Amino acid sequence: MINNLTDELKDESAAYLERFGISSFVLVPVITRSGFWGVVSFSLQQQSRVFSTLETEIMRAASILLANAIIRQETLDDLILAREQALVSSQAKSAFLANMSHEIRTPMNAIIGMTNLALATDDLEKKDRRIRRIDEASGHLIGVINDILDMSKIEAGKLELYATPFSFRSMADRVVSIMNFRATERGQTLICELDPQIPDRLVGDDQRIRQVVMNLLSNAIKFTPEGGQIGLIFEQLAGTDDSSTIRCSVTDTGIGIPPEQQARLFDSFEQADSSTTRRYGGTGLGLAISKSIIEKMGGQISVVSSPGEGATFSFAIELLRDSTFAQQSADDSGDTEGQFSLSPSDVDFSAFSILVAEDVEVNWEILSALLEPTQASLKWVQNGEEVVLAFSHEPERYDLILMDLQMPEKNGFEATVDIRSSNLPRSRTVPIIAMTANVFQEDIDRCHACGMNGHLGKPLDFVQVVNTLHNHLNAKR
Repeated sequence: MINNLTDELKDESAAYLERFGISSFVLVPVITRSGFWGVVSFSLQQQSRVFSTLETEIMRAASILLANAIIRQETLDDLILAREQALVSSQAKSAFLANMSHEIRTPMNAIIGMTNLALATDDLEKKDRRIRRIDEASGHLIGVINDILDMSKIEAGKLELYATPFSFRSMADRVVSIMNFRATERGQTLICELDPQIPDRLVGDDQRIRQVVMNLLSNAIKFTPEGGQIGLIFEQLAGTDDSSTIRCSVTDTGIGIPPEQQARLFDSFEQADSSTTRRYGGTGLGLAISKSIIEKMGGQISVVSSPGEGATFSFAIELLRDSTFAQQSADDSGDTEGQFSLSPSDVDFSAFSILVAEDVEVNWEILSALLEPTQASLKWVQNGEEVVLAFSHEPERYDLILMDLQMPEKNGFEATVDIRSSNLPRSRTVPIIAMTANVFQEDIDRCHACGMNGHLGKPLDFVQVVNTLHNHLNAKR
């Protein structure tokens, strides 16, 4: 605080103020949350004096009152802004939940409706057609559920990547194989270009990379009319002895995206246009999930588009080269791709006995029907305690154990640890395969950590089940 002009200011400053007739003043700073805001001053003209302590304290109190008033107004402005943002977020989430309800109920309606219709007819052709509809709706529903689970992990900051050696060409071929079928169904042409400079063996989370590419292709197929063309291009932007920077671009000849809507495409719980959602369907989460995955990999994803002229989505990521991985194609679970051609009728498991720990009867019924053509001998128990007891009574009988994880009495992890530590014959060597709806990577890692040999995710993929059993049982075709 400055009191008395002539004592506190330099002579030239005093002379300047005296030109306006100011001979004495009190200057008090105003300090708010953000720091120095301004000053409060009281001046006298034509009379020089030193203000008393009481007078200066009054000015100081006035400064504090003013600062408090400013802080209250700033706080009120912040609360109003936060409320507006909360309302916008709430409206976005409400719209999202309404869309999720639609996306979940639509396939469920098809599943329930077609099931009732299939049960009500004796016409095998109609029954088969309705069962195929059930299968299509079930696949769509699983996609919605996976999107919701991924988004929940992203919102909680728990999205994890798992870098492993993989074949880039095998990953790209698999994506094209799946998506080309969908494009052909819609009368579209899918063209893929793979830069030959891209190393085949790289290290990264190939499942997540494939998820992003398939998401971009799914959108391109969805928003491109019949007869349209979709392009998928993988190119190497830079390469060293240790790494490769790869750009993936997906181009379509679809409806395009207005500039004002492009900024919202990658936001959580947001979609470019609600009318687009109503017309084309979808959860609206795919691009937000893709953005999070690519940014987690250290890359960026972007879009270039104009209404009516299609769109190009692209991302670039850097992947390490793999110099140690064996030179063979690999699938998601580490088995060679050629092994994924077996069906239940291709193998004979009649010489093998399998212990199945599953507490839900319908799951047991599904597995039993699936493996019936293989003639495998199945023994069913309903909780972790029972599977440990069954194995301890006849450890030489069972060639493999299929283990659910979420069971009463004792879960699958605990049951596996008990079996492995029991010192019974074959307790350390009998293959134990998780058969569970816990399908996140951390669940798979936990299965291996407790002594399991493999993992099968629910809903069960029939071919994957047979191949997994075939590999661990060393069965002959």
